Amino acid sequence: MKKRTILYIFLLSFCLSNINAQKEGKIKFYTEVPEEVLPDTRFQLHYVLEGAEGKDFDVAQTKLENVYVLYGPSTSSSVQSTTNPKTGERITEYKTKYTYMLQSGDKGTITIPEASIDVNGKKLTTKSKKIKIVESKTKPKTEKQDSKKIEITDKDIFIKTSTSKRAAGIGDPIEISYTLYIKSDLEIENVMDSDRPRFSGFRVKREAVDDERDSKQEKLNGKTYNVIEIAKYTIYPQDTGSYPIEPYSLTLLIDPDKKRDKSGMTQRELYNSMIKKTVSSEKIRIVVGSVL
Repeated sequence: MKKRTILYIFLLSFCLSNINAQKEGKIKFYTEVPEEVLPDTRFQLHYVLEGAEGKDFDVAQTKLENVYVLYGPSTSSSVQSTTNPKTGERITEYKTKYTYMLQSGDKGTITIPEASIDVNGKKLTTKSKKIKIVESKTKPKTEKQDSKKIEITDKDIFIKTSTSKRAAGIGDPIEISYTLYIKSDLEIENVMDSDRPRFSGFRVKREAVDDERDSKQEKLNGKTYNVIEIAKYTIYPQDTGSYPIEPYSLTLLIDPDKKRDKSGMTQRELYNSMIKKTVSSEKIRIVVGSVL
């Protein structure tokens, strides 16, 4: 009797271990991306967790090479419950997607880094992947692309720097303002990043600006621009010398046609139609006192 009890316990433990192994085997964490993309193409990157709920999702965006991150990650989850008709056991299936919208560079290879996530105290990691940027008349299997490629040039949108003076004495106030010019048929959808001048060697006072978009317009070289004053400073030199002032830079997401009807577009289609553009003001130099 004792031997039969030990055998029963052994068989029960063996079956339970198999069940647990099967459940663990259903948990998957992987990457979904196209194998090839065209130059300057928008596409989606998905990190997918199946079979369990996770936490502490992490991916090093700085390791994304030869590609721009337009937005992300956005998270979508689904839960599906079914009942086994034979055993009556209720089975719950989980699926979570962490999605990035990316834009490829001009040429070369894109490196997609590994991601990690915690599932019941266990760290799961995806494998890194490579995507080829290919020049082809035939589109690779990727997200739907716009049939008409629109290019936004530095003449369509730019930052103008205005200064009250570029030579002064110690303590003399110098006014500097930065104004964004954007062609009237374009529209800024979002400001993604900014890099402001640091004004080393000066005491700085930031002034208030008028933030009403589209309220002012100017005509330059036959084009009409909406004019937005984005920053204004009064700076006071602290010592003699020749001081470079680094540019004011903005990275913008731009709608190439603000008059179009967007009511029937999905969020993904809307972002796919936007154009990312970085603009910078000129680099100027302030001379303080007599510099030989």
